[in-house]
Amino acid sequence: MAASPLSASAMRRHDLRGGSVLYFARLAPECNGGLYLDQCDLRRRVTLALEMADQTLTAALKEHPSSPAPPGERLLLLQKVVTESALLLRCCAFLRAVDPDLAARIDRLAAQLAPLARSESVRASLCREPACAIEHAAAHAVLTDFGVADATFDALLTHVLGSNESAAGERLAGQDLEREWLLQVRAGAARSGSPDRGLLCRSVAARPLDALRASSNDLYALTHVLLHATDMGQRGVARPRGQAQMVEDAEAALALSLDADNLDLVAEVLWIWPMAGLTWTPAAVFAFELLAAVQDKNGFLPGPEYSHENEANGELPWSQHVLRTSYHTTYVMAFLCAAMIRARPVALTQGAASRVGNPNVLKQITRLLNRENRTPRWLVAINLLAPVGQVALAPLLLTAALRRAAATSDLVRLRECLVVGLDHGLAEGSAFEQGVRLLERATQFACM
Repeated sequence: MAASPLSASAMRRHDLRGGSVLYFARLAPECNGGLYLDQCDLRRRVTLALEMADQTLTAALKEHPSSPAPPGERLLLLQKVVTESALLLRCCAFLRAVDPDLAARIDRLAAQLAPLARSESVRASLCREPACAIEHAAAHAVLTDFGVADATFDALLTHVLGSNESAAGERLAGQDLEREWLLQVRAGAARSGSPDRGLLCRSVAARPLDALRASSNDLYALTHVLLHATDMGQRGVARPRGQAQMVEDAEAALALSLDADNLDLVAEVLWIWPMAGLTWTPAAVFAFELLAAVQDKNGFLPGPEYSHENEANGELPWSQHVLRTSYHTTYVMAFLCAAMIRARPVALTQGAASRVGNPNVLKQITRLLNRENRTPRWLVAINLLAPVGQVALAPLLLTAALRRAAATSDLVRLRECLVVGLDHGLAEGSAFEQGVRLLERATQFACM
C-alpha cells in the first residue's frame, strides 16, 4: 500500500510554496544564475542510509525465510540486503576522505559485511550456480576493491569463474553490463575502465523509451544500466542516444514514476542526472525536493509497500515494517545523494524554467488529470508551488496526462491532451510525439 500524500501543512514546513529553494540554492551572479547543492544536507541523507543499513542487516539475520510474511510486505532476504548494503558502501566510500563521522560509519559497515559476503551460504551459491557466480559474489567484489580482501574466498571464485558453466545461459545486454562491471570492480579497474560499447549500444539505454506504455520494470532496467555503466557516477560514459534524447527519456520516466507514487523508482530515475552528467531540469529539481520533504517527514524514504497502518508504536528508530518495506528506497536516496555530491554542480538554465508562459495551461492539464479519483503526492506538492514553479512543470503534467489517457485507451482524452500541448508550446518530448503517433494509428485503424 502506498504512503498517503503529504498534508498541506507538511509541505509548507518544507517551503515548497516558493519553489525549489531548500537544497538547490542560487549562486552569485558570476555563476550565471546556476544552482549549487547543499552538501551537508546530502551527506546527512547518506548517513541516514548507513544507520538504516546497520539495523537492516541485523534484522535480516533474524528473519526466518520459512515464516509467513505479514500482509503487504516481504521478508528481508539476507543475501539481497548484503548485496545492496555493499552497493551503498561503494557509492559513498569516497566520503571517507571528507567526513570523519561518515568514515567511521562506512568502515563499520564494511566490517559488518565482510563475514556475510563470504559466508557458507554464499560459497554454496557459487558452487551451485556458477553462471551467476559474480552476482552472488557482488558484495565480495565491492569489499575487495574497498580494501577488505579474502584470498581464500577469492580463490574459490576464481576457480568457479574459470569453468565453462560460468558462461552458460542467456542474458540481456543490461545483465551482461552488470556482470562486466562487477568483474571490473573485483579487479579494481572499474573507475578507470569503461563499459563495453557494444553492450551499451544493445542495452535499453540505446533505445527510445515508450513513455505511454513503459512498465516499472522497463524504467528500472534503464536506471540499472546507467548505474553499472557509470560505476555509480564514478566514470564518464558516452551516451548512446545523445544528451537531448537522454533528458527526454529521463523526464518521461520521472513523470511515470511520480504518477505511480513509487518513490523508490523516482529516486532511481533521478540518479540519471548526476550519474550521466545531465543538466538539472525544473522537473528533476522538483522531484528531488519532493523526495527530500517526504524523507524528512518520515525519517526514512517510504517504499511502495510501506503503510502507516502496519506500523507499531514504540519501535524506534525504525520498526520491522519500515525496514522490510523502505530500506531499499532509503538506500537508493543515498545512492542519488552521493552521486550528487560527487558530480560537478550542473546549472539549471534560466530558459528552462520559463519555456511555458501561460498559467492557464495548468488548469487545463489538471482538469484532464482529475478524471480519475486519484491524487498522488506529487500533484499535492505542485499545487503548493508558486505559479512560476507550477508553470515550469507543465511538461511533466502533460506527460502524466498522456500516459493516463493511453493506459485507459481514452482517445478523446488523448486528443484533448495533444491540443493543449499544441496550444501552449508543449508539442515536444517523447510522450507528446508518441501520443500523436498513437492517435494516427487509431485513426488509420478506424478507417479500415
